[in-house]
Amino acid sequence: MVSSKNQEVSYPEKVIVVCPNCSQKLRVPVNLGKLRVRCPKCKHDWFWSSNTNISNQIERIKEKIARARQLHLAENKAYPEFYKNTRILTFQPPLSASEIDLWETKYNVFLPEEYRSFLEQIGNGGEFYDEILSLKRWAVGVDLDDKDQELKTPSQPCLLLEKYESDEMWEQWLIENIGEDWAEKYYQSLWSPHLGMITIAAEQCGALTYLVLNGPLRGRICWFLDYFSAPTFESAATFLDWFETLLDKDLNRLESRNH
Repeated sequence: MVSSKNQEVSYPEKVIVVCPNCSQKLRVPVNLGKLRVRCPKCKHDWFWSSNTNISNQIERIKEKIARARQLHLAENKAYPEFYKNTRILTFQPPLSASEIDLWETKYNVFLPEEYRSFLEQIGNGGEFYDEILSLKRWAVGVDLDDKDQELKTPSQPCLLLEKYESDEMWEQWLIENIGEDWAEKYYQSLWSPHLGMITIAAEQCGALTYLVLNGPLRGRICWFLDYFSAPTFESAATFLDWFETLLDKDLNRLESRNH
């Protein structure tokens, strides 16, 4: 802070952040909300949030990924045949803010900030036992064959409830919200339970995981046992919570083997 007789000039406090693309360190001001940061070295740009919870969680996840990689390397050496063709905890390069802006403009929707932070600061998909899909592959398993309808799918309202007490309640919801001909509409690509969602992960068994983009359940993660079953919503509040929970399970398994 610089003082004079009649006024004080306050300079914003700054913090060091690391470019997710090239690891260059930058100093950025805090307490100014969401900032668009551009790396002077590699020109990668991303949104950095001074939201303490998101920033701290991203850094914590990065540290856990690094620790898990070290433990996986140790297992790789101990069990080379088992790990021969596996690529665990490898991520594609992060997306820039500009690339995500283009996607959001194309589909007329805003991604939840936690998921966007993952794409910008950790990676655009990767291998983590199950596959974390890149943003380009968002429509895998979104059952709408019509390309015009697919273009509108992410911005459609997600009408699903967090919980259905029984199969009968799910079927009643379908009739009340979609109509008695809901199955016919599904087969004609006029409706899908995945409206307002994108696909974010694919398990080795073929099951898919979805992220809700709008409505009361925005930011929540869910999956379906089959095409006509009610959704099951994860308890995790956000994408980052869901991913960190998976990472913690992996770390607990690895660390228990090393003790």
